Amino acid sequence: MGPRTVIFACALALIGVGGFLLLQTTSVSPEGEVRVGKVPTAQAACTDQAPDRCRPPLHGEGLEGSDISEKTLEGKIVLVNFWATWCGPCIAEMPALERVWKRHQQDGFVIVGIVTDGRDEDRVRDVLGRRGVTYPVLVSTRELERKFGSPDALPTSFLYDASGHLVRRWQGAIRERDLETEVARLVAGAKADTAASAR
Repeated sequence: MGPRTVIFACALALIGVGGFLLLQTTSVSPEGEVRVGKVPTAQAACTDQAPDRCRPPLHGEGLEGSDISEKTLEGKIVLVNFWATWCGPCIAEMPALERVWKRHQQDGFVIVGIVTDGRDEDRVRDVLGRRGVTYPVLVSTRELERKFGSPDALPTSFLYDASGHLVRRWQGAIRERDLETEVARLVAGAKADTAASAR
């Protein structure tokens, strides 16, 4: 290998390393502006409404009277849980969801249950009462289900961080320890981001 070949190979290697480092330190602002420098640890608010990336807009009155809207969910860690009164695993997981919600409600964690067979609201309220559920529950619509990709199995749940980004999707009942682990991690991250922005 001649001297020119060695120099050329070294130059290519340096260009490759430089490009890699540039990519690692380049971020895009919510306005679409490319910034070079340290990638921020906090994610920008989610603006892409694709159900596989961002939490679709939710609004309505919960069966227990709560108001669900983008304003009430802004900056919250949100679990959206699709279920039905005839679905055994859906009913079985409810007490675990309730316990995790109660533990982290003050930390900005919200559960929004979406019942897919909610025409008989008295029956739905009876199920919720027997399972001790107090988190908000909305009656589903076809439009709402389409926003979440029309879940084809129940229960199906979507967990979003405080910026609205999808963190995890579950098909089937959620184990309490799995939900607790995910929510605790998101709560810790949100608190760290808040502390960092306050400096």
